[in-house]
Order: sequence, then structure tokens, then C-alpha cells
Amino acid sequence: MAKPTSFDVIVVGSGASGGWACKRLAEAGLKVALLEAGAPQSDQNFSEHKAPFEIKYRDRAPEIVRKTRPIQSHFACDEFNYKWFCNDLDEPYTTPKDKPYHWLGRLRVTGGRTNVWGRGCLRFGELDFKAASRDGYGEDWPLNYRDLAPYYDLIEEYVGIAGMAEGLAEVPDSKFLPPMAMTCQEVLFRNRAKEKLGRTVTPARVANLTKSINGRAKCHYCGPCHRGCVTHSYFNSAFTTVADAVKSGNCTLISNAMVSQVLMDHDRNRATGVIYLDRITHQPREIHARTLVLCAQTYESVRILLNSANPQWCVRALSHGSRQERRGQRGSSVVWEKANAERSESSDGHLCGTLSKHRQRSAFKKLSARLRIRRRQFGEFQLGGVWLWGRLQAGSA
Repeated sequence: MAKPTSFDVIVVGSGASGGWACKRLAEAGLKVALLEAGAPQSDQNFSEHKAPFEIKYRDRAPEIVRKTRPIQSHFACDEFNYKWFCNDLDEPYTTPKDKPYHWLGRLRVTGGRTNVWGRGCLRFGELDFKAASRDGYGEDWPLNYRDLAPYYDLIEEYVGIAGMAEGLAEVPDSKFLPPMAMTCQEVLFRNRAKEKLGRTVTPARVANLTKSINGRAKCHYCGPCHRGCVTHSYFNSAFTTVADAVKSGNCTLISNAMVSQVLMDHDRNRATGVIYLDRITHQPREIHARTLVLCAQTYESVRILLNSANPQWCVRALSHGSRQERRGQRGSSVVWEKANAERSESSDGHLCGTLSKHRQRSAFKKLSARLRIRRRQFGEFQLGGVWLWGRLQAGSA
């Protein structure tokens, strides 16, 4: 194993959250190591302006993509960009026989899923943060909309969100760029929906620029955003937050670094770094820091934590201590707990191998329960490029 390297902060994953973590920390003066499981991304890889006749199979042979990406090919993955996605044969996973699951959007390139995301950007409102007080399900968040509003402003002014201010409580207005123009038919539909139904039809709120900001040109509506954007007109962390972090001189981007586990200081109950596998040389490497931030997307981050279990430490997802302490755990955060994990004769470090099957099932059960999607009281209907928002009445379709 190569000689360990030390930084102030390690960030795992360069997608939406990892990119922002790197930008803010690096620009604050901290030395950051950004570990990305995929290859570097650049404008040379973008093909949104390339015609089908310029590629080998003219994008007419999806079975070629399905050979190595049978699962990833279901989501924004075609002959133009399939190499950005993980090879499903090289990175398999298992599910119960009666419960198949397609783990889509597993990108292996800087920027992660921000390379191919749909760019819809909606703010959570008070109805989301305090939903339990309204419908009795789950618990209210320990913060409210006013607490997050300044951070929404900061991010949106940097990202660039096109949209129309409507004053709707269920979807608070953002710091908008001018909205994308509606067609004559859409304007007519918007007016009739408000007049006859009292509902609001509004252009989709998206991270596509309708005017140039931060050195990025406005969108020219070429269409295939999932193939990249040479004018940087939609938000992709590869050419925004990550690029800013590297430009600061305080962020080191380490590509093709597949993190396998978290290193722990058992005496101090602290994470000290990670072990990652270099996907090119296949050699394991250690890297250390005072702080570790896991932004490898929900499933990948949990995988890393489960792989880090050992006879002294195990991972218990999303619950520990008193009820009051648990109230502070939200989203996909995962906490460490010291426990008497059972030793396994054949443990190979995969999927919490040092835990008994009972404890593995218990951890996943708690994780699934905490990550369930809350039932919403307000409906969303997508019609082409517009969204129709309105309160769902009892018995409505």
C-alpha cells in the first residue's frame, strides 16, 4: 500500500453535494482531497452537438450498450455517453429474488449525476418541514423554511434557476432568472387553468441559464442535455463547484479512486481517513484527514460505512441514543456506534461481514423505514415543459 497522505478534509464524491462541500471548504482555506470513483470530465467528452452519423452505431444499436450496462441503459444512458456510467458487470449488486431493483444513475465521471440529471429545482417549504404537524406522519424537521432560505438564495444565485415567481406556499419562489418562454398553447392553458380550476400552471423551475452568469453562457436549447454542455449552460458540478474548488489551489482532485472503507481511531471514536482502490493500477491507497465528508450518494455512502464494520465497531443506520438525539438525524446521514459485533469466520469486509445476519437485517430495516418517502398533501402534475400545482382534494384523480 502506498504511503498515506494527509489533508484537512476528505470529500468522497464529486456530485451535487460533494462539489459544493469542496468549493466552500477549499475557498475557506482548508486543504481538501476530493476522491472521485470515476474519470476526469472535460468539454472534449461532451457530444450534445454531435450527429448520430458521427458515432459508430449511429445510436441505433441499444443492445451494444446493454451488453455492459443492462441496468444503467434504462436511464439517460446511450451510445453517446454510456462510458460515463458504471459497467454493471464489473460492479454487480444483489437483491431478493422477489424484489428486483434497478440501481440507476451510477456515474463514474467527475460531476456524478449532475452530468445527466433532469435539472428540476424546487425549494422545500414550510409544508415540507412541518408536514408531521399537518398530517400526523413522522416527525417535523428541527428547522424551518426561514432557517434555510438564505442558503437557498446563495446556491441559486450561483447555480442559476430559470422560473416564474408565483407566490405558492407549497413551492416557495426561488431567486429566479427569467423563465423560459411559454408557447401560445401553454399560455392559453395557464390562463384557463387559473380561471376555471384555480390552479397554477408555471414553467418548470430548472437549472438551465436563460441569461449568462458566472462566465457561463445562456442556454441555446439544443436539446440533449444528458450528453453534456460545452457552453456550461446547465448546472454540472464538474465545470462549476469542482472547477472553482480546484482553481482555489486548495483542492486536490483524485480521480478513479474507489473508496472501500473508513479508517477509525478506536480510542478517540473518530474517523481518520479512508482506504481507496486506484481503478487504473488496482492498488489500494490510504489517505488521512481531520474531517471526512461522505457524498458518494445515499447507497454508495451506506455501502462504504457497512464495509467499514469490524469486531470493535459496527454501523447502525439513522438511530442512536435518546429520542431527542434521534430527532436530529435526517436525510441519509449515518452514525457510528461502538458495539459487540459478532466475529465471522469468513468475513471478507463486504457488507458488514463482521455482523450477524440478524443485525444486518435490523440495520437495513431501520434505514428503509427512515428513508421512506413522506406522503405529500399537494399534487404535482407534469405536462410537457410545465408543472401544474394545486391542492389534491379527497377522492381526486
